[in-house]
Amino acid sequence: MNDEMRIVLIGFGAMGRELARMIRASGKKIRIVAVAVRAQPDPQTLSLLPAGVRVVNTPEQLGAIEADLAVECAGHAALARYGPAALRRP
Repeated sequence: MNDEMRIVLIGFGAMGRELARMIRASGKKIRIVAVAVRAQPDPQTLSLLPAGVRVVNTPEQLGAIEADLAVECAGHAALARYGPAALRRP
């Protein structure tokens, strides 16, 4: 049995980056499996992501990710775009 929680972040601006930092520092069994963003992040931002995290740019891509929890870190527009897909889990 895998007791690791898999989460996706909707947004990876200041809030998403801080949450990722806090998750890493917590030592808890939580793994960020994907981040949903409008456009491909620049190399510096990508370097802040934990290894193996998928970067997705469409609701369809997000909807195909297996996760236990989606965390909105981007605001109303991102929630409107990605929220329905986040609720439809495989």
